[in-house]
Amino acid sequence: MSFQDDIKKAIKELSPKRLQEACTIALGRYSEGVVNDAKSNLRREKAINNGGLVNSIYAEKPQNGRVNIIAGASYAAFIEFGTRKFAASYVASLPKEWKDLASQSKGKGGGTFKELVQAIAQWVADKSIDPETAITGTFSIKTRKRTGSKKTKEEQNLKAAYPIVKSILKNGIRARPYLYPAVVKNQNKFAEELAKVFK
Repeated sequence: MSFQDDIKKAIKELSPKRLQEACTIALGRYSEGVVNDAKSNLRREKAINNGGLVNSIYAEKPQNGRVNIIAGASYAAFIEFGTRKFAASYVASLPKEWKDLASQSKGKGGGTFKELVQAIAQWVADKSIDPETAITGTFSIKTRKRTGSKKTKEEQNLKAAYPIVKSILKNGIRARPYLYPAVVKNQNKFAEELAKVFK
């Protein structure tokens, strides 16, 4: 018997209220799985830097047979789909509804140039990127102790951040999908949860 047949049988055997409750529970478990897996995907991809994106992902309470999963950081779509040539390549491989979702964020900046430079400078500090190699475009990550005053260290980080920002603006960033793989992984789990009600 197919999953659709199971649904038809359940509709006949269960009360509408019981069926709605079962669907709400299954949706809740599904959305919880998607959120947890999306966060795990970001951690695995090392795309968490200050945790802003990870902390912005949540699921709304299921309502009327649907649930919204939110990635609320202003740059969430850029991490998911990439930018520029990287986005074009990755988005072309996605199903239509995901292409439509990606197109909603196309061309929308997630902040100011100054905010981007500051975010990259913080990343440079966190990763101990050598300012001299960043300027040459090699972006070598070295464990190098910054010397001098706090102001000097901040200047070194900014010096290293500018060529990285320039490269990002010119070439884009590669996609690091976290939400799409989580949705795909959990779709079968949703069907399994719902099928439990029909047994």
